[in-house]
Amino acid sequence: MVGEVNGPASGNEHYNQPAAGFQFSLPREKFVAGPCRGTGRIPGSVIRYRPNVALILRRDDGHVLIGERSDIAGAWQFPQGGVDPGESAEEALAREVWEEISLPATAYRVVEKRGPYRYEYSNGRMKAGCGGQEQTYFLADFLGEDRALLVDPSTVEFRAVRWIDPADFPLEAVAPMKQEVYRAVLRDFFGVEFAPIREISE
Repeated sequence: MVGEVNGPASGNEHYNQPAAGFQFSLPREKFVAGPCRGTGRIPGSVIRYRPNVALILRRDDGHVLIGERSDIAGAWQFPQGGVDPGESAEEALAREVWEEISLPATAYRVVEKRGPYRYEYSNGRMKAGCGGQEQTYFLADFLGEDRALLVDPSTVEFRAVRWIDPADFPLEAVAPMKQEVYRAVLRDFFGVEFAPIREISE
């Protein structure tokens, strides 16, 4: 069943390794997280992951919020964004959630966080010297009202949001480079297991 709609408190913290097989597709290279430098990816070089945070906002009925990206119709994901220099993950989460879906930190309560989850950009792309993202996921209970969502976002990240059961997450609507992360996140937070999806080119 889907419902359409127009500083985090500390909680239980869990850190787990990403599922094997998706963050090390170039096994001869090294991977680190931190500020990104450099302009390209070459064998034997250090590939840096950009620190990133993501929110799983959970309603009282157990449904979670996902957003349809403004730049790609039919592409759905959790709110997420990069950690700026000097920010903590919690500070970045509060900023990104406000910027992307208009919710202040008083409208949700963080109950758990897990990470790191890593993915590489597709086709060997680099962004600001980074070859991928290293994410911390936060699970938070929604304390606000639906009418507050997307009221006045400072970025145009999502064209719409909706509530879904975690077991009904449209994994095929996530960018292929992120699908294994989403598979791991939904398993770790909700015990949901998805059958493999045939890889689709971006």
